[in-house]
Amino acid sequence: MKFIKKFPKRRNFVKRVYDNLVFNIFSAVLIKRKNWLTKKDIKDSKKKLKKGDILVIGNLRSTYSKIINESVTHSAIYIGKNKVIHSMGEKGVFSEKLINIYQRYDTLIILRSNLSKKEIRNLIKNAKNAIGTPYDFSFSDKDDSFFCTQFVNEMFKKTGYNTQLMSLHKPQSSSERILRKINNAAVSIRPSDFLRGNFTQIFLSHNLSFENNKLKLIK
Repeated sequence: MKFIKKFPKRRNFVKRVYDNLVFNIFSAVLIKRKNWLTKKDIKDSKKKLKKGDILVIGNLRSTYSKIINESVTHSAIYIGKNKVIHSMGEKGVFSEKLINIYQRYDTLIILRSNLSKKEIRNLIKNAKNAIGTPYDFSFSDKDDSFFCTQFVNEMFKKTGYNTQLMSLHKPQSSSERILRKINNAAVSIRPSDFLRGNFTQIFLSHNLSFENNKLKLIK
């Protein structure tokens, strides 16, 4: 069992205990196997990766992947030199080696913005400055913490880029309205939403297809 210690100050003790419980349930590995990214996926994606690209990735062995029922579960920003910055439950915003992403996830998409080189430098600077920020388990619009997709989306917005996406949207169904009363996760931006934002698709791993605005897992 993993224990989260980094929280925004506004999270009280009871909420921190709850967050730890939910995190461990959602991140639990249901299937023990090797990840599905192939050597070709890794080789081809490395050739195409550029600073400022978004990595949309999926760990399809976790409880969370079964709950959201999607082939991608997470997002990160590539900052060059084989490193990414992203926000995860147990660490908040942090930097890690690209190789860890290749070893941990089953699916991979690379997306690219229209930012200039100068703007990409600012994007990476903003992302680096956010390192150490806690994860947002309440899925709020506060700037003292970030959930994974919110971090990516807000870093681009802070740079002045119009992603055409909202980190939190208005409830679009009765179920979303009900679930929102429990947690804003129901109305939060999902990793797959970046495919419908103001980004160009650069790469999809061998086990994904995106047609008619729908992302599918190829088994």
